Amino acid sequence: MGWWNDLNILAMPNLVPRFRISQEQVRLESSRPVRVQPDIRQVDYPPHDHEFAELSIVWSGRGWHRTREGLRPLQAGSMIVMMPGQVHAFEKTRGLISTNVYYLSEWLLGDLRAYADGGRLLPLFLFQSLFKRPAWQEVPLFQLSPEDQEASRRDLADLQRELSLPEPSAFYLRTTFLRFLYRSARAFGTSGRVADWAVPAEVQRLLDEVEVALAERRALSMEQAVRRAGLSRRHASRKFKEHIGMSLARYYQRRRIHVACALLLDPTRSVTSVAYELGFADGAHFTRSFHAEMGVSPRGYQQTYRTAEEDKRRD
Repeated sequence: MGWWNDLNILAMPNLVPRFRISQEQVRLESSRPVRVQPDIRQVDYPPHDHEFAELSIVWSGRGWHRTREGLRPLQAGSMIVMMPGQVHAFEKTRGLISTNVYYLSEWLLGDLRAYADGGRLLPLFLFQSLFKRPAWQEVPLFQLSPEDQEASRRDLADLQRELSLPEPSAFYLRTTFLRFLYRSARAFGTSGRVADWAVPAEVQRLLDEVEVALAERRALSMEQAVRRAGLSRRHASRKFKEHIGMSLARYYQRRRIHVACALLLDPTRSVTSVAYELGFADGAHFTRSFHAEMGVSPRGYQQTYRTAEEDKRRD
C-alpha cells in the first residue's frame, strides 16, 4: 500500500513523461537553491518530470494526482513530495490552488549527521536521492492539519521575502526551509500508514561510518567500517545491498559526489580545491566520477547554478 491510508487505483508503472521542466525554466541558483511559486491555479497537467525536487501544497479545491503507483485524490492540505525524475500528472482539477516549492536536494546533502534528530525528515525528503531501495522511490502524498497549513504559509512567505532581496541570506534561507521541512516531516509521520523505511542497526552503523569519514575528509576503510559494525565482510555486503539497494563502496562514492555538489554550490570554491578536499587522485578522476553520478562535469554543474553577478565577480 505504500505511505498512505487510502486506496491507490489505476496503477501505471510505465507512466512516461511527455516533457521535462528544466532548470532553465525555474532558475535555481547557488544563492537561491530554493524557489517558491505561490497560489497557482492548478489545471489538468499531463505526465511530466523535473530536473529538481518539488513540493506542492494544496490550499483549496479538489483534483487527482497520478503517479506510477496510482491515482490519488487531492484536497485542501494535501502535500506532495517529488524528487528529480519522478513522473506525475494532475487530472480532473476543480478550483485547485496550490503553492509549489522547487529546491536542489544536493543543497541539503552535505553532512547527514545534521539531521540525526530530524525524525522522518531524511526518509521523506532525502532517502529518494540517497538510496535505490524500491520502497523509497514511491511518491509521498499526505495531509497537513489546518494548523500546519497556516504555519507552512508563514514559512513560505518568509522564504519569498528573503528570496526577493538582492543578496538573500544563505543562513536564513536554510534555517527557514529546514523548519518548513521538519514540520512537514512530522505531519507525514502522523498521516496514515507509514512505510517501514527503518534500517537495521548494523546497517545504520555502516551509514554512520560513511558520514564520519566524509566529515573528517578521509578515505573510508571498508574493513574498519565493517568491523565496527560488528559484521563479517560477506554478511555486511549482503545486508547493506538488501536494505540500501547498492554496495557500501558504491554508496560511499555516491555520498562523496553529493558532498562535492554541496561544496560546488559555493561560488568561491574551485573544482580543483573540491577534488583535493574530498581525496580524489586528480582532477580527471574527480571529473569522471562526478559525471558518472550527475551526468554533467563538476565545472558544468557549478556553472549551471552560478548567477550572472557571480560570473562578473569571477571575471
